[in-house]
Parts: sequence; structure tokens; C-alpha cells
Amino acid sequence: MGRLSQADDRSHLRICTTERPQENLTPAEVSTRHAQFRVEQNYKTAVPQYYWPKDKPDDAGKLHLLLPLCLQDVSRADLALSVDRVGGA
Repeated sequence: MGRLSQADDRSHLRICTTERPQENLTPAEVSTRHAQFRVEQNYKTAVPQYYWPKDKPDDAGKLHLLLPLCLQDVSRADLALSVDRVGGA
């Protein structure tokens, strides 16, 4: 799959993947690329979720984004991919 990075000041997300021919992609990779396309078209597609770990009550928690993955039908999300920022400020 890929990793998320911030593309510009408007917090658009970009998934960095290794390029392979389209016919060799798995359904998970195709749905991940479609989620990337949807987020680039409309940032509201990524749903924010705030997570507080129960084992660390003093921790401030983390913000995750839920990206819809459409495995069977592109008009209906089958599950969500939880992503968060790695590194950077």
C-alpha cells in the first residue's frame, strides 16, 4: 500500500506508492488509489477521528483520518482505512 504525507498547506493528502502496471494491482491497492483520488477531489471525504488510548490516560490522544475503501462498488464504502501523520510537524 502506501504512506500518507502532507502535499500542501491546505492539508491535501497524497499516498506515496510504488508505480506498477494497472493489471498487477490487488483490489486493496485499487481501492486505496480510489480513496486517494476521492480525498484529492474533496477533502471532506476523509473523516476525522480523535483517539484517546485507555492505557495512557495522561496522553493527549491522536487524530486519525478515516478514508473510505470501496472494494466491490465505487459508490459504497465497504470499510475505512485509518491513517495518521508520521513524522513532520
